[in-house]
Amino acid sequence: MASAFVVLLLAAGAAGWAIGHSGKTSPVFKVEPGLVYATPSEGTAYLGANQPLNRQPRGIAYSFPPGIKWIDANGSINDGGRPACIRYYRAVRVKKMEAVIYPYPDGGGFSGTVVWVQC
Repeated sequence: MASAFVVLLLAAGAAGWAIGHSGKTSPVFKVEPGLVYATPSEGTAYLGANQPLNRQPRGIAYSFPPGIKWIDANGSINDGGRPACIRYYRAVRVKKMEAVIYPYPDGGGFSGTVVWVQC
């Protein structure tokens, strides 16, 4: 089960890289460690293991919706709820999260959302 998940994760990463470098306006997927700040109704996440906890992180701010899918310490996928590691109103580090970037068709910007997180 774990090896199948790793293969799926690597395939998603490779597909994301290929899409991101194709020059088209398709979504781009990224899987990295990062930083999350959440409230009961919303949140913000930043990819990158070196983001500071004590000041505004750099880079792209991704939406961190409530009820996100998350992977627990046993490797089980939980659909909804909140992982214990994501405490409200505090910046916390996570092992991995997958974020998708949606470029605007006119090339004038993008929006991004986290689709799953692993503590």
